[in-house]
Parts: sequence; structure tokens; C-alpha cells
Amino acid sequence: MKSERMSFLITQMNEADLEAAATIISSAYAAPPWNEDWSVEAATERVSQLVAAPRRIALAAWDADKCVGITIGTRR
Repeated sequence: MKSERMSFLITQMNEADLEAAATIISSAYAAPPWNEDWSVEAATERVSQLVAAPRRIALAAWDADKCVGITIGTRR
């Protein structure tokens, strides 16, 4: 069986990416095991806070013009 190779563009997140990131978070946390009800507005606010915090690094994975994943962490 031949596997398909997927390629993504990884970029540092910025203000323009907040809504796409929030959509991913609200969708991910709505599923098990969390089953939480995150509105896109609440998730946008939280992502904005996380991205603005000191020593944060936030990356987005893009498949063409669609954000398909994010990661947010803290640098030491």
C-alpha cells in the first residue's frame, strides 16, 4: 500500500490567526474526553491571552489556506 505524503506550512501565529486557532480549540474541546462547550469568542480571548504571555511560542500548521492545527508553549 502506497502512503500519501502530506505537506504543511508551519508559521508563527499572529493576530490574524486567532479566529482559526479558536475554531480548532472550540472544536477539539467539544469532543471526548473533555466534552466542553467553548464558544469561538471565548476561545479567541483565551488564545489571545496565551499568545501575548511572556516567553510564549505559538505555531500554526496550514494546509493551503486552511489552519489545520496549532501548538502553544512556553520557552524556558
